[in-house]
Amino acid sequence: MANKEKQAVWLYPDTKELMTTHMAAANAKSQSDFIEKAIKFYAGYLDCRSDNMMEYLGATVAAVMDGIVKGSEQRISRALFKLAVESAMQSHIIAALNDVDEKTIDDLRGCASTTCARPTASSISKAPTDIRGRTEHGEDKNRNLCVRRSACGVR
Repeated sequence: MANKEKQAVWLYPDTKELMTTHMAAANAKSQSDFIEKAIKFYAGYLDCRSDNMMEYLGATVAAVMDGIVKGSEQRISRALFKLAVESAMQSHIIAALNDVDEKTIDDLRGCASTTCARPTASSISKAPTDIRGRTEHGEDKNRNLCVRRSACGVR
């Protein structure tokens, strides 16, 4: 890396004030460091079709994408939680209306992987292979399973 050379810079007072107020946010150690970072950033902005664009686009795009992902993650998490609560409420209502005892519910949960999870997951190509129940030749081991109590031995 070459040695730095001294340059004379003429700035308007309001531009210098802008620089001094933003030095901490830019993580600049000096006014010279701030000006150097600003020049590289602006040059990257102007050279969006060159290899130098990472000085500008890399940090900017990463920050924007990070904000979008975090916001989406929070919204999806809240929606999934609300859906799980609604599903639990419906399960309790159905069990209460049909006079289903706790032992029967526990027995049904024990075989839920064959009666619920695998048939559902087999229709989703992104589901893990062990849940989908595919054999090494691509046949569906759970094709003939029907969703009924007798499939689990629950009477």
